[in-house]
Amino acid sequence: MLFKTLTIFLAIGAALGSAVPPAFEITEETTLTEFLLHSPALRSGETFNAGCFDYYLPVIKAHADQLDVDFAVCEDSYENAFVLIDGSYSYARDELKESVRSNCGSLVLCDAENSNSMAFQCLANKGPSSSKDLDDVSDKAADHQAALLEEVGSIKKTLSECQLGAQRKYKANHAQSLEEMNKCLDDPEWDYPTTASVF
Repeated sequence: MLFKTLTIFLAIGAALGSAVPPAFEITEETTLTEFLLHSPALRSGETFNAGCFDYYLPVIKAHADQLDVDFAVCEDSYENAFVLIDGSYSYARDELKESVRSNCGSLVLCDAENSNSMAFQCLANKGPSSSKDLDDVSDKAADHQAALLEEVGSIKKTLSECQLGAQRKYKANHAQSLEEMNKCLDDPEWDYPTTASVF
């Protein structure tokens, strides 16, 4: 009985040490802990196959590790797509920058006039056209921003779908492994599978 109890807590400790992402850490660790504490096979003294832990705990950890990998792939794909989208607007940004520089530069040159009267006259003459040009820059910038955000929104949706797919795969594999381990614990005839698990 002492051996059995120690084995249970060692199994729980090993499972809690698995690398599960924060979003699932509490839920999945609690699920596994509750499973281990409430398993009929563990409550019964008639059957107990310790080899099940040796086999299935690494399998369960592998599912968590694969989730990390899948999430990283999703993030990398998003980051790469974002860089391409953002970079595609560099030419538009440079055009607006030159327009701003040109208009603001012409206004700054008014300060080079010798008299205050001439400086005021210069600003009064150039101000309206420069103001119109800057309004145009503002409108174009807003249009570019809207278009860019629309494209980014599309890849964010793809990111969410990718992460959701990874989560669903992980949950399904995790649940299946727990179910298989439960059957294993209650089967005194169980032996290690001869084929490798597919993650």
